[in-house]
Amino acid sequence: MSESETHKSVPNCATGRPTHAGWPTLRAARNALLVASVLFFGQLFGPVFGPVFGPVFGPVFGAVFGPVFGAVFGAVAMAAADGADPAAKRRAEAIATEAKLLFQQKEFAQAAERFMEAYTLANRPTLIYNAARSYEEAGNIEKALALYRAYHALPDVNQAGRADADSRIERLGKIIDAKKQAEQAVRAAQEAQERERLAKIAAAKDQEAKDRAAAEAKERQAKDLEAKVRLAKAAEDAKRAAPRPFPTLAASTTAGMTLVSASLYGFALSEAAAAKALEAKLHNSSDGNAYFEHVSRATAMRNAAIATGVLATGCAAWLVWELFAERSGPAAPTTTIIRHGLNRSATDPDIDVTIGLQSFGVGVRF
Repeated sequence: MSESETHKSVPNCATGRPTHAGWPTLRAARNALLVASVLFFGQLFGPVFGPVFGPVFGPVFGAVFGPVFGAVFGAVAMAAADGADPAAKRRAEAIATEAKLLFQQKEFAQAAERFMEAYTLANRPTLIYNAARSYEEAGNIEKALALYRAYHALPDVNQAGRADADSRIERLGKIIDAKKQAEQAVRAAQEAQERERLAKIAAAKDQEAKDRAAAEAKERQAKDLEAKVRLAKAAEDAKRAAPRPFPTLAASTTAGMTLVSASLYGFALSEAAAAKALEAKLHNSSDGNAYFEHVSRATAMRNAAIATGVLATGCAAWLVWELFAERSGPAAPTTTIIRHGLNRSATDPDIDVTIGLQSFGVGVRF
């Protein structure tokens, strides 16, 4: 990574010690730690060695070994402050150089990982900054933002570095906010599409249930109609199979009417014979009156015999129909007018015969 690719406070991300403004303060603190270690351990070891080596040699050993131990402790502290395990430092520099090459080859994700590995060995702020830059170039905005914020929080970053980190933090924060808003918009659109899909599925199921209910209702109606037809047919069959009481009545009526008709006709013939016998003996008015009475009775008897004969004929027809006709259903009654003779007189009657299903009627009009 060239100087133009990093902050101006990082002259070389792979080698060299960072030249932030805070480093003189860190060196002064480190020197003060060395002096304090010498003084502290010099005062500590004097009383410790006194009882062992006596009042003469105890302070001498304390004055010698206390500062020596303090110097050693201070050197270790200074080495720790410098990041100073030489092997770890060289390893960190090698890893940082490798990370720089990866960055130049646009292997940004691997470069960021190597910069962070180097930071664990050297603890240099520039390595965090370079890792953040690498993650930013790799498109991992969240990790880049987190590292910029960590870099900004370090105490030994100068004002220019903080300002650069602030600008990058603000810009990346806006990018993340816009990304979140876009993701929320996409999620909202997907949820709306899912709700619409579920609503369509529910509507289709509802329509399917309605169609199924309509089909079931139609099927029930068809079954009900079929049952009604079947019951009607069964009733008709039972009606046809039922015994008929009318043939006996028709036969009795026919016989009775025939007997009455024959009797009336016989009386008519008797009256006609009596009238004919008086016709040769008409000598006075009483004979004429008797003659006309016989003629009137003969005529009346004849007409009654004819009417009764017609009734007997109708009853006979009824009997034949009851015996041989198949009752398939109700039929409209029919009426037949029977007139007697061609040369009928004004006293001859009109006879109306009405025949219906299991019914019979006769009317006589004079």
